[in-house]
Amino acid sequence: MYINIIMNSIKIFDTYLPTNLYFKHDSIQIESVYQNVMYLCDDKVECNYEDSIYEPNIIAYIKFYVDDTTDCADINTVHVKENYRGRGYSLFLLLKTIVYLASINIDSVQLDDTSDKYRQEHNLYKLVGFKYIADYGAEMTAEIDELLNSNNFGKFISKAQTVWKKYYTTN
Repeated sequence: MYINIIMNSIKIFDTYLPTNLYFKHDSIQIESVYQNVMYLCDDKVECNYEDSIYEPNIIAYIKFYVDDTTDCADINTVHVKENYRGRGYSLFLLLKTIVYLASINIDSVQLDDTSDKYRQEHNLYKLVGFKYIADYGAEMTAEIDELLNSNNFGKFISKAQTVWKKYYTTN
């Protein structure tokens, strides 16, 4: 039930997207691993998984892998083009990914924090609920249920909606 509330909240983002911004999710399977990419583009483009991140109209993307044998996902890359940063796109893609992983019964997710805010107070991954595995290094992990049930998740949805309203309701 909780996941339905979150999925509905994330759908609200779409109401703030400008008409020329599109969301897409591609996935390919290689043995037990599903390679995924979710992206936002500033025009309707037809891309396949292999070339999606190189398409010039792609403004933000998140790449992640799901292994059926471990019920674990690994976020490989989160990227937003420099002139589109600060608009909530990485948060949007991260939230969409978490909800998607929950919908396919994935238990945990890990990533390497290579962000500009590595180990800083306002690190997006820490604020959403990821934890560093050790006192050093970039490896982070989170249980999907803990991310969805945390108070931070709801706060981030509200914050992201506010950011998107600021950028897009005047368009």
